[in-house]
Amino acid sequence: MMHRIRLVTSVTWFIVLSALGAALACNWPSFQKQDLLILEVDGTRNYVPPTGVAWEKSWDFKRLGNWRRPPDQDSDVGATYMDYCREGDGVRINMKVILGYVDPSECDFEEARIKSAGTYLIRIGESASLEGLAQFGVQPIKVRVVAVK
Repeated sequence: MMHRIRLVTSVTWFIVLSALGAALACNWPSFQKQDLLILEVDGTRNYVPPTGVAWEKSWDFKRLGNWRRPPDQDSDVGATYMDYCREGDGVRINMKVILGYVDPSECDFEEARIKSAGTYLIRIGESASLEGLAQFGVQPIKVRVVAVK
């Protein structure tokens, strides 16, 4: 009985490893190695997941000194919010601001308080300034996408 279990286990491992070897040799997409992408945000390095969306909320931003709030904007920016994801050979960034006071423990915000500060696609090796923040009195953030082999 023990001999039969070892034989079945050995054959199973042989089949699995053979299929894996064939998949790697044929360069199947599911087994291709992807570059690790890093999104540098004002010098801070953020890992970009190969799938899905990552996000970052910040209360630590610089205001533009000469900016005046327009009459149609109820209050100043309380926080910035960036979500980002991998898209092809780059990173898609959706930059948003949250108007009014923001409690750091809050997770949900009224839709009316969230405003878009632009959508950006930054390719590997490129840098950009998220200029859409300036319309809300926030100094634009510099970002860069770096591939790690």
